[in-house]
Amino acid sequence: MYVLMRYAAGITLEGLALAAGKDRMRVVARGFSDAIELTRSGSLWLDPDGLSLELDILMSIEIPVQTGESVAAANSMPMVYSTGR
Repeated sequence: MYVLMRYAAGITLEGLALAAGKDRMRVVARGFSDAIELTRSGSLWLDPDGLSLELDILMSIEIPVQTGESVAAANSMPMVYSTGR
């Protein structure tokens, strides 16, 4: 998943999610040598320093298409999720 991490100070980081769960996400961000672990506290996502950030996530899902007797995943459709405000 492609992830944009937006901080209140106006800093935006691009990254790729390595693993994602309900309350944790590991992201490798452009310009960083190590992965960043984000945690969720209530409705907020926090970085390792406890700073809150908003996430924009782009992922693609497969849409099954009926073709005669079989179902094939013919199309991919991008989806965007956003957290925060």
